[in-house]
Amino acid sequence: MFPEMSDGEVFFRMNLFWGIAPPTLVLSCVATWFVVGKACYTDIKDVQVKRESSCVALLYLIWPSLCSQTFSLFACRSVCAASTSYLRADFDVVCWEGGHASYAFFLGVPMLLLYVIGLPVAALYRVYTIQKNEVNDEEEVKKWGMFYTAFRKETWW
Repeated sequence: MFPEMSDGEVFFRMNLFWGIAPPTLVLSCVATWFVVGKACYTDIKDVQVKRESSCVALLYLIWPSLCSQTFSLFACRSVCAASTSYLRADFDVVCWEGGHASYAFFLGVPMLLLYVIGLPVAALYRVYTIQKNEVNDEEEVKKWGMFYTAFRKETWW
């Protein structure tokens, strides 16, 4: 598809895309609901709740792909029991040297902390505060209910 680029360069650019995708998608979602809220002649109720629940659902749906892409940055393999390991996506790229080291530390580690660990921890914390305060607010259920409504009240986690 990109004949002038190596497999490693395409791989790193795709991971860069996945690194900026969540904030871009959330901003697009917010902008879409802003336009829909302002442009529609009929009065749409609860635009803020719909906007927030859309962002939560969007992040929930792309999270598995984010995890897969993040871990693929660290996927290295030794060939023929050599001490040097190579990137699984392109065996021409030596792991932990040059470009791979830069992408792994400056893209992979932040993606790991923010997306792979951060999103589930943030969702768990939000659901915990809802359950702790015994909030039965319909708006909170619309936003965060996908994480806990299928479980019994005592096993919300």
